[in-house]
Amino acid sequence: MFARFFAIPLWIRTAVGFALGILAGLILRERAEIWLQPIGDLYLNLIRMVVAPLVLFTIASSIAKARGRCGWACGRSCGSRSPPCWPCRSVSPSGI
Repeated sequence: MFARFFAIPLWIRTAVGFALGILAGLILRERAEIWLQPIGDLYLNLIRMVVAPLVLFTIASSIAKARGRCGWACGRSCGSRSPPCWPCRSVSPSGI
């Protein structure tokens, strides 16, 4: 079932979804908000549930991977004033 669905090109699936959305809006008119609001809320809540941990773990893994790459001075403290640690101090705030 999924193989047949994904065999259809993305642009065709997008166009069909767009047409179905227009059709639903024309048929339901003002009732569209009442009928489709729970589906939209569910979709947005699922996106939020996935994105927040994804961003958190991406930042955490980036910091963990960068620990050994900054040289000997960064291994002890990123707050030191040695030149090898400057990239570590400039990149870590941009990751947050």
